[in-house]
Amino acid sequence: MRNVPVDMRKVGLVLCVAKEPKTDRDTGAQRANRSGEPLWTVSVAVRPAGARTSMIEVTIPGAEPQVEIGQILVFTGLEASLWEIEGRAGLAYRAESVAVAPAGETEAAGGAAAESRGARGGAK
Repeated sequence: MRNVPVDMRKVGLVLCVAKEPKTDRDTGAQRANRSGEPLWTVSVAVRPAGARTSMIEVTIPGAEPQVEIGQILVFTGLEASLWEIEGRAGLAYRAESVAVAPAGETEAAGGAAAESRGARGGAK
């Protein structure tokens, strides 16, 4: 499976909607990567300028991410990879880390989302 880097400058607004341990479906235990680091799932709503909002889940290794629901986020080392299992396929996202976006990036991302709504005749 080939990992493709994702350009965060083109992702647009990234809003945290959930954070939880990534768990094994059979045992319920928190999963870990090959290095033994625990894995976390951060669910986000992403809104590139001029596009519709999408929901994605990003896997993060290490300590529990210090992010909360409703915060604008920025990922470091965000990658996407295509998977296929038993006739089903999809995209999986992972990142090295996640943090709350600095104030300047938060304002820029919010402004880009507002501009895209205005361009399509939506509310500002």
